[in-house]
Amino acid sequence: MRIVDQPTALVVCDWHLMEFAQTGGMVHIEHYDSATFLSDDECKPYVHARQVLKERALSEQGTRDRLEAEIERVILGG
Repeated sequence: MRIVDQPTALVVCDWHLMEFAQTGGMVHIEHYDSATFLSDDECKPYVHARQVLKERALSEQGTRDRLEAEIERVILGG
């Protein structure tokens, strides 16, 4: 898990991209009281979105540092 600290339209709803060696990709999209599954070529926009999010996200160390700072701020009031 890494923090994306910039506004982006790529996460306006919850979605999970799963890739399988034998069957290809699948995306699970969560809605208010239902869900949608996409497969094969329908997954391509989500593969692209994942790449963009990876590029925009803080590094693993940057994410740890940010979380530690936020925990310290909340717990210690600093």
